[in-house]
Amino acid sequence: MELDTTLFEASPLGFKLKLLHDQFVAGRNAQLEEEGVTVTQLGILTYLDRNRDHRVPQKELSEKLGVSHPAISGTVYRLEEKGLIFRTEDPANKRQNSVQLTERGNALLDTVRKTDSRKNELLCTGFTEEEKKELDKLLLRVYENMAAWKKSVENQADPTC
Repeated sequence: MELDTTLFEASPLGFKLKLLHDQFVAGRNAQLEEEGVTVTQLGILTYLDRNRDHRVPQKELSEKLGVSHPAISGTVYRLEEKGLIFRTEDPANKRQNSVQLTERGNALLDTVRKTDSRKNELLCTGFTEEEKKELDKLLLRVYENMAAWKKSVENQADPTC
């Protein structure tokens, strides 16, 4: 079945970003299915990997990944059941758990990283190196603008923007 781009082409930027996100998540989840994890779970594993320099409380995961506390709790539980992470009671705050990767979690991330470069190549098929750099720059600007817009909406500065 050929991809119909008419909806994408006729949509405002925000909806285009949603359509791109939906395509990415569906493809990534299909790719990760054989590893037994989802995009959300991989996000947690990646965050833990990038923050090995300190104990990572579940609350930090929730805040940094923009996921509700109950959702993080359930996802952390599933990752723990799979042996990819383990939780420890935070000695500074007994009511809080810290989360760390296991060796199995590290091995899974290594496997996923090996497929990431090929995925990135496919996503940028036909792009020159200069176009890839420009795309990164433009996407960062859109991301920063969206964050500023979100903040203004949250502060009720200009909710119609």
